[in-house]
Amino acid sequence: RCRGGRRGRSGKGRGRSGRSGPGDAAMPLAPMLGMSASRHKDVEVVARRALSGDVLANVSLRRGDLFATIARAVHSQIGGAKVQARLFHGSRRLHGSERQSLDVRLANGDAVDIICRPCRLLTGSADGTAKIWSGEECVHTLRGHDAEVLAVA
Repeated sequence: RCRGGRRGRSGKGRGRSGRSGPGDAAMPLAPMLGMSASRHKDVEVVARRALSGDVLANVSLRRGDLFATIARAVHSQIGGAKVQARLFHGSRRLHGSERQSLDVRLANGDAVDIICRPCRLLTGSADGTAKIWSGEECVHTLRGHDAEVLAVA
């Protein structure tokens, strides 16, 4: 009876064939579940530098968007690939893999503070040195290798 046949006797809400069709009105899911439709609208958050409060961007987020979206929106303004960005909402750190409304719910107008940190990088050279870089600045040169430094970790 459940496969292919009609369920119930009246067939209310269905076309003549007993199946839902394009003429049937579907009720939105949010009101049926007791949720307001506004909970699923985009929210606009303010991305700003944590220490100075300077606004970097206004970022629109949809339900399910990764917080990495915020970091991408300000990427060029904070130094690009040479800088690591950490995001905070109040005292809570937002990880790039977390999602809006699923893991954390940001409201319209909320501020996301960004702390920028230069990335550290280690390089080897044919002259037998290894260097530690912070962003574009060499912060330390390691000497003492007898041959070129071909690999670093």
